[in-house]
Amino acid sequence: MKKIIWLTALVLILSLFVVGGNFLPPTLGTACPPYTIDRYFPKMVGDVDKDGEVTKNDAYVIISGVKGINIKNCCPINCGDVNGDHKVNYKDANIILKYASGLQVPYPIGEIDACSIWIKPVRGCCVDSTN
Repeated sequence: MKKIIWLTALVLILSLFVVGGNFLPPTLGTACPPYTIDRYFPKMVGDVDKDGEVTKNDAYVIISGVKGINIKNCCPINCGDVNGDHKVNYKDANIILKYASGLQVPYPIGEIDACSIWIKPVRGCCVDSTN
């Protein structure tokens, strides 16, 4: 019986912190609305640091943003949604790392004007300027 209670408590605690595969802190702070981008401004899929290339640094920016590290200078990062699920997360960072390492991926990385128009923002785009 104690194992069931412990397991139930663990599941409840984890459900408070994990939403959609992205870790969220106990206090969510200010709400961050979904970002939209101008469809007609040329953007490259996978290029979140906006340097004109898809590199490992783009994956590091995504990982930092998902972890809640301030990446506002790169936001919005709609072009980080390389798998088209309207989220920028560790899956996208992994795909970009594979691409930057020379592996073939079944996504339109490097294509111009193919970025998601709408994404769920990462926490690093929603932090206040003191972080």
